Amino acid sequence: MNETVKKLITVVAEFTTYGDVRPKTLVWEDGRRFDVDQIMDIRKCASLKSGGRGLRYTCRIRNKTLYLFREDDIWFWENVM
Repeated sequence: MNETVKKLITVVAEFTTYGDVRPKTLVWEDGRRFDVDQIMDIRKCASLKSGGRGLRYTCRIRNKTLYLFREDDIWFWENVM
C-alpha cells in the first residue's frame, strides 16, 4: 500500500515588488541544492494526497515536474512511499 508523506523542505525564494513569492532553489536535508528551472503554474490548491491548503507551484527541476506547496510560511512536497 502506498502512503503519502508530506516532506518539509527549505526553499530559497524571491519576493517580488507586488508581494508574490517565487521559489528559486530547493535545499534537501543533506544540503544538496536544486534550482527551479521553470514555474509552470501557481494556484490556490489543497494537497489532496497529504492534506493542507495554500499555494501549489508546479515546477520543472532537472526535466522533472514537481508539485511544491506553500502553506503559510512552510514549504513541502509530496513523496509517495
